[in-house]
Amino acid sequence: MPGVERDMKLRSWWAHRQGLDGTFEKKTIAETLRETGWARSVGGVAPYLGLFARCGASREAVDAAVAALEIHELPAVRGCTYVLPSADFALGLTAAEGAGSE
Repeated sequence: MPGVERDMKLRSWWAHRQGLDGTFEKKTIAETLRETGWARSVGGVAPYLGLFARCGASREAVDAAVAALEIHELPAVRGCTYVLPSADFALGLTAAEGAGSE
């Protein structure tokens, strides 16, 4: 049983580190992204699903946060687009510089 208990504890820790344990239910969308990491978007629905899973944000709430410039989809690392909190806009754009120039 020690292996099973260890595995359960590890899975619990992973869920906590990813914000999938309810930790971010009372956080804003921008706070959630700032604390859990940028959401890779590549034109898909992953940011919506990730934010819903972490802080319970609806699509309408995410769209409202984009409209208010609290978060935005920007080119960032490796030339991919990510949804970033406003506090990281400059960092994300800086990280995107030179991507695809090879």
